[in-house]
Amino acid sequence: MQILDPLWVFWTSIILIFMGVSMHRMGPSFKRANFGFPILGLGLLFPLIPSLEFPAPESEIIDSLVSSFPWLFCASVGTMMILRGSPNYGDSNSLAITFGWISIGASCILAIPILSELDSSQAIEGISAIFGFAVGILPFIAGILLSERGSSIDGESAPLSEEEEKLVQTILVRRIGGE
Repeated sequence: MQILDPLWVFWTSIILIFMGVSMHRMGPSFKRANFGFPILGLGLLFPLIPSLEFPAPESEIIDSLVSSFPWLFCASVGTMMILRGSPNYGDSNSLAITFGWISIGASCILAIPILSELDSSQAIEGISAIFGFAVGILPFIAGILLSERGSSIDGESAPLSEEEEKLVQTILVRRIGGE
């Protein structure tokens, strides 16, 4: 007797992954951001429960993700190292950038055996899926561009009153400390 329905586990893990990414992107000013990475990790580990037998489409996705994990991990770590080492996000760190590119190169080497096993029909299906995803996301991008273009930037706001300055100062002192 199975306690957990495999489809429920699979789709719950997808939702947890999106929740984790969204919460993690909130930034350090929100306490909820601290829960983002653990929820993301739970979403990634949830479908790997060994006793679950997934039906055909979901099992193929999980098998593909498990076989792709080594090169996806190297590519993700390399990308994060390059971003952290780039001058856009702080001081430039040449060592982090170098190791990031080495990690991305390793991910390419790890991906070659997997990609060489694909036949042309699988490659066409993958390209079609990527194209379908891009077409599906275009309305969202168009909506964002339309709303950004339609909203105007207001002029400068009036200076804060003394009461508002004290309130802002009190909030900042509580949040970051100091005088």
